[in-house]
Amino acid sequence: MMYLIPEKLLEQLQLAEAELCQRNEELAAACKAAEAERQHYQELFEFAPDAYLVSDLQAVVQEANYAAVTMLKVKQQSLVGKPLVVFVAEQERRCFRYELTRLCQVDRVEDWEVRLCPSNGEPIYASLSVTVVRNQKGEPVALHWLMRDMTERKRIEAMLCQTNEALKKEVASRQRAEQALRQSEEHFQSLSENALDIRRDITERKRTEEIRQILEKEKELSQLQLHFFSLASHEFRTPLSTILMSAQLLQHFNGEWPQAKKLRNVQRIETAAKNMIHLLDDILTINRAETGKLEFNLKLLDLEKFCRNLVEEMQLTASNRYTITFSSQGSCKNAYMDEKLLRSILSNLLDNAIKYSLQSSNVHFTLVGEQGKATFRIQDEGIGILPADQQQLFEPFYRGKNVDSIAGTGLGLTVVKKCVDLHGGKITVDSEVGVGTTFTVTLLLNSH
Repeated sequence: MMYLIPEKLLEQLQLAEAELCQRNEELAAACKAAEAERQHYQELFEFAPDAYLVSDLQAVVQEANYAAVTMLKVKQQSLVGKPLVVFVAEQERRCFRYELTRLCQVDRVEDWEVRLCPSNGEPIYASLSVTVVRNQKGEPVALHWLMRDMTERKRIEAMLCQTNEALKKEVASRQRAEQALRQSEEHFQSLSENALDIRRDITERKRTEEIRQILEKEKELSQLQLHFFSLASHEFRTPLSTILMSAQLLQHFNGEWPQAKKLRNVQRIETAAKNMIHLLDDILTINRAETGKLEFNLKLLDLEKFCRNLVEEMQLTASNRYTITFSSQGSCKNAYMDEKLLRSILSNLLDNAIKYSLQSSNVHFTLVGEQGKATFRIQDEGIGILPADQQQLFEPFYRGKNVDSIAGTGLGLTVVKKCVDLHGGKITVDSEVGVGTTFTVTLLLNSH
């Protein structure tokens, strides 16, 4: 038997069904929004910069964010379900439990400082802020914890405390110093009556000391002059005798000698003349440097090319008796130096390296350009320098005690030092007797 539903009632049912569908859709949208909001707050909780915990009233952890896990150095799944008290330092746990029981009587506790012991880590100082969560009846149901690591702040406070103590000591020290200064002023005032006589005595002593120093300098200058005249007469005599003898031989036997023999005598004259010129140049360089009249003319130089040309010249003088090797590292093409003074530095050092080495030995010359500086290193395999002599090497006329009969003036290294100083550079020596000597000169690539 079929029942017919009145048309009006059918319309009401259809309206009710449509309204129910609409409400279901609104409820689903509300649920989705609520889930999104929950997820949003969960992410805020999880990635907050401060450490957050949710626990029951006995401080057993129920939720923990990433910062809390990092602070306590445990895995998140290990932290959940664990009492917070296990991370509190043993000597503070009794106090922690007491404060925990007192929490239910208040709504919030601020800046509760405890010392925590993270798993497998150093103890830290933490500041806790705890909020009590209550239900609709006002009964406490959970605790929310905000934890901040105060270790660095404690360290800074300790440092400030130490600084404050140090300042107090400094103030006390200054007060004592001021008191001592006042006493000194009073003492000075009492001595002021005798100050005039003391000043006169000091002036007289200074005058006497100045006269003594002048006499000492005059004596030293006189000795240097005697030394110079003795050296000059000896050093000039040998090349002059060579020039005179070679010239006389050429004059008397010019028609009888073969060309090769004539050439040897001419070369002897040239060598003797060059030695005299070199000696005169050294003397003039030292004199001009001492009087402040040594010229310093900067010029753009290609150091590698300059050194190679100088080595070729020195190798011709040394002939086959010695071998000079040259090597270069880095960039030394654009250097502003005094060409004449640089030649004097390097030629004197190379000449000494040859002079004080045995025949058939090697002289190594290295040029290095780096960090705005040029380093010239000249190493020989010669007789070496005694340690006692190395402190006086650059004094005029000084020669090592082991040079024996090797000719020399004792002026070459003095000239080198003056020229290096004028460039604003430095020179060092490293030597071992019987092994050899290495001189290192360092100059700025731009000596302006």
